[in-house]
Amino acid sequence: MRWTISAKLVVMGVVAAAALTVMVALAYNSDVQVSGALEKVTSETRQQGMLTELRVAAMEIVLAANNAMVMRASTIDREQQDVIDRDFRMFDENAKNLEDSALEAGDRHMVTDGRALARSIRETLDKLKRVVNVDLPRALKEQDSAALLQVDSSTDQLGGVLDDALTELYKASNGEQGAALTDVDDTVSSASNISMTTYAAGLAILLTLLVVVGLSITRPINRLTRVMGDLAGGKLGTEIEDLGRSDEVGDMAEAVQVFKDNAVEKVRLEQEQVTTKQRAEQEKKQAMIALADRFERSVKEVVDGVSS
Repeated sequence: MRWTISAKLVVMGVVAAAALTVMVALAYNSDVQVSGALEKVTSETRQQGMLTELRVAAMEIVLAANNAMVMRASTIDREQQDVIDRDFRMFDENAKNLEDSALEAGDRHMVTDGRALARSIRETLDKLKRVVNVDLPRALKEQDSAALLQVDSSTDQLGGVLDDALTELYKASNGEQGAALTDVDDTVSSASNISMTTYAAGLAILLTLLVVVGLSITRPINRLTRVMGDLAGGKLGTEIEDLGRSDEVGDMAEAVQVFKDNAVEKVRLEQEQVTTKQRAEQEKKQAMIALADRFERSVKEVVDGVSS
């Protein structure tokens, strides 16, 4: 493969693109991890909100039942009944969420036994519904003091058990939220460290590659520029160092060598022309001298002949 300047520049571009791709992939992966951790925090926040609402609903059910017993009316007041119905409906709507929360808390060892806790909540709710919706109306209708006392004791006890279970789930959710927040911090810190390390390594590689490739291009070009200046100044003995290279610089060096050879040949021809001219003039001079000598001899012979 011919390692040309174009190929070097292409390699630099590929390396830069690869480094950028790696950094983008790391950033995306970090974003996914952080988003997942934040989603967990948000989910636990909603879970805590639901549990708080259910705790309030449980207290409202107990208070409504107690108010009905205090009033000693033959039936539960309409307003109190609406509160009871609304709160039990809230428990029914969130029954699946409660069970899932208890099971998840058990799987994560945030509670002792998630299945037992879910079963306890379900059974406690069923008992509380029966006491409030069946036993309490019957006791009020019959105005049975003993039955009302039993209902009062049962509602307080069941309300306490339900509140304890919801509180346990709330604490478990709070622990999960704390762990998720820790995960967010760890993920952000890890992502920052990895990003900085990758950025520094990528920058070092790119700078090294840029310097190496740049010097491999600029140094020979500077040498060729200096050689061409010397040749233009008449220093035809200057050596061309970059002949034989496989890139464009080698092509340029060969072109400069041709220029040098032509310049040397031109000088040689000029010197040869000067030598030839000098030789011709010398031969011409010698011929004229010989001609003069012959003429002088001829004249002398004539004179000698006349004299004789």
